Amino acid sequence: MNKKTKLEIIFLSALSFFTIAFVSLLIITQWPEWWMWVIFERTPMTWFESMLLYTATLLAFAIAGVEFLTSTVKKTVLWSLYGVGFLFLTLDERFALHERVRDSILIPNDIHPGLFFWTSPGDYILVIMALCALALAPVYYRLFAERKSALFLKAAGFVIALFAVFLDSLHVKELAMESQRLLQFYEEILETVAMVLFCSSLFLLFMKKLDTIIDSRE
Repeated sequence: MNKKTKLEIIFLSALSFFTIAFVSLLIITQWPEWWMWVIFERTPMTWFESMLLYTATLLAFAIAGVEFLTSTVKKTVLWSLYGVGFLFLTLDERFALHERVRDSILIPNDIHPGLFFWTSPGDYILVIMALCALALAPVYYRLFAERKSALFLKAAGFVIALFAVFLDSLHVKELAMESQRLLQFYEEILETVAMVLFCSSLFLLFMKKLDTIIDSRE
């Protein structure tokens, strides 16, 4: 096993372990109200998720930088746009941007397209964002296909993220409070798992791109 492989294993293991430990700590420290620091906005969980998204942002821009040095303008632009997308998600997670649009514009004006009939009022914003990501999936499939392990982690994260968006969009106001808490908890956990997988896939692909720079120097 070479040093590069060891570094990849250390990064992925550390990221997974720290995520599990951090979420467990949030649950334990608030027990018996175990959900308090997980399901609500502006909690340690929100901060942690924004940090995962920011890490993905930096990795995407790092790959764009490598592409700028070694590859085509098209790939550089695509990876830069990928980084911008994750930067927007980071800001949205940290400052609840789409929730502000929902609460201040969509709900007061009763804007609710019939196409998203299963959602709560205004909770279709993430569904639209997910559909946009799904439309771009074939383009980025080709980019991630350069490394099969990165593609697998990316695909797994994407599927989990879609399911989390679906759960988040459900109209749950009529459910019992305990059921609402469980649903929101599962949704946050799925979101976090997806973010970890995104970071892992980008890191593996970045390490693959580093080989291109190393080979060009030899």
